[in-house]
Amino acid sequence: MKHWPWITTIIAVVVLALTPLGWSLISGLMSGEALSRNIAGGVLMTVVLPVLLVLGLLESLIRWKISSPRNFPPAEQGTTSAAQESGRNQA
Repeated sequence: MKHWPWITTIIAVVVLALTPLGWSLISGLMSGEALSRNIAGGVLMTVVLPVLLVLGLLESLIRWKISSPRNFPPAEQGTTSAAQESGRNQA
């Protein structure tokens, strides 16, 4: 992977730091009780991480699409495109 998905990382940090669910997960993971750690770990592994993975892959796909060069086939000699025709009709 060429670029790290920074937008997804920032969103994840903000959501975990500013929402009640994020605070619950963080406090559950740092709890002294095994039950709280297991519940928070289960929620983290089954809900939060897959969502972050999908968002990260989506962000990477968008960045790849934006940065990839546009490879349009060359226009044939003597032909005009629809955009050129519409421009001529309007002028």
